[in-house]
Amino acid sequence: MSINQTNNNGSIDSIRNSVDVPSFINERPISVFQVRVILLCFAVAMIDGFDTQAVAFVAPIVSGEMDFGPQGIGNLYSAGLFGLMLGALSLGPLADRIGRKPVVIISCLLMGIFSLLSAFSGSLNELLVFRFLTGLGIGGAMPNINSLTAEYSPRRRRAFLMTLMFAGFPFGAVLGGLLSVQLIELYGWPSVFVLGGVTPLLLAVVLFKSLPESLSYRAAKNAEDVSIGTDMTAIDPNWQVPPKATYTVAEIGTSNMRRMPIVELFLSGRAMGTTLIWLIYFANLLMMYSLLGWLPTILSEAGLGLAGGIYVAVAFNLGGIAGGLAFAWTLDRQLGYWPISIGYLLGAGTVALVGSLGGSLAWALAVIFLSGVTLMGGAFAMNAVTAGFYPTTLRSTGLGWGLAIGRLGAIFGPMAIGAALAANRAVGEIFFLVALPGAFCALAILLLGAKLKRLRTTQEQMNKLRETVN
Repeated sequence: MSINQTNNNGSIDSIRNSVDVPSFINERPISVFQVRVILLCFAVAMIDGFDTQAVAFVAPIVSGEMDFGPQGIGNLYSAGLFGLMLGALSLGPLADRIGRKPVVIISCLLMGIFSLLSAFSGSLNELLVFRFLTGLGIGGAMPNINSLTAEYSPRRRRAFLMTLMFAGFPFGAVLGGLLSVQLIELYGWPSVFVLGGVTPLLLAVVLFKSLPESLSYRAAKNAEDVSIGTDMTAIDPNWQVPPKATYTVAEIGTSNMRRMPIVELFLSGRAMGTTLIWLIYFANLLMMYSLLGWLPTILSEAGLGLAGGIYVAVAFNLGGIAGGLAFAWTLDRQLGYWPISIGYLLGAGTVALVGSLGGSLAWALAVIFLSGVTLMGGAFAMNAVTAGFYPTTLRSTGLGWGLAIGRLGAIFGPMAIGAALAANRAVGEIFFLVALPGAFCALAILLLGAKLKRLRTTQEQMNKLRETVN
């Protein structure tokens, strides 16, 4: 395809050969270059998972040494979650302005520096501040590793590759738990934060040298960036860079970045979709974190003890990986959003069963594994759906705000359960109410899928029209 550019006299000055970046990626097999990008993002996700869970590994010991009780432990959890939320809100939109790569590196530096400082905390207040700032880095990394993976993945495999990459998060949490037990026994609780600090700092150096910026982002910012063609030949060595090439991103609903990014999420036909995405994230993470936050206490009271809590946590994370990959398979094959909708209904059912877990570890493991398949798997699927809903210039902003709104649900759910338990409400009754948002998610994902289908149809029509005109 070529575009004629004329000078002021109206004569042809040059011929520019236009190359659509997403089409280039969609039409080719996955290369070693793309695998490298996804593996680097997987490494960031692993560190995110470890650092997110780090406070849970050390909180009981630190609370004894620093002499603060359950309320202090709860404040530590909340500080990290608020940091995650604000990091996603601020660093997600920033990446749509300055690029995914620099923000991922900044996020790793924040995680590394403030996790190391956490190891030298002398009081609860210091630890609260450092955990909040560590959370900023974790929250900033999440939307951008999702965006990078989405923009280097062919559409036919995007959901699978995004899920495979983000499986690093639960994998890092489980691996971190196993390592932390050994570290605490050998070197004390500060060693957990030291490991959580040194690792992202080393990774930041690797990312600086080896992580490429998104091709689609670069094309949207500068259509004549010659480095885009260089990286395209790394993906396909047989491809020849056209003379005087320009690079495009054929997407529906582009954005005007002179306006606030949050405003852009509701323009160009995106208002309904953005609202549904936010509500699904909120409801999904409300159910998921309500389960994760209170299940150890409930199982302990049921007589399953600490070991039972560890087994259940592993079951939930393994279920999340399995469910995420299963939902990704359905998304990549364009089987519709019914499987995810049914998954949310099943997830709601598992939450409602929490009051009946009793003292049977086998029954608890089965229920919680299915919860991981449906609720964590649904959260993985939402990352892929959201990445496909927004154009390149808004993708990190859209993912960042969706994840941040979800964190509000993660904070609200456990707090509401605590208040209900303090009011002597029955566990079964409480979790039945917590399960109700699952029915909303089941309906909302179908509405979102219909909206996304209409947007894609419009995009395909515009692409055909553009080809006809040219």
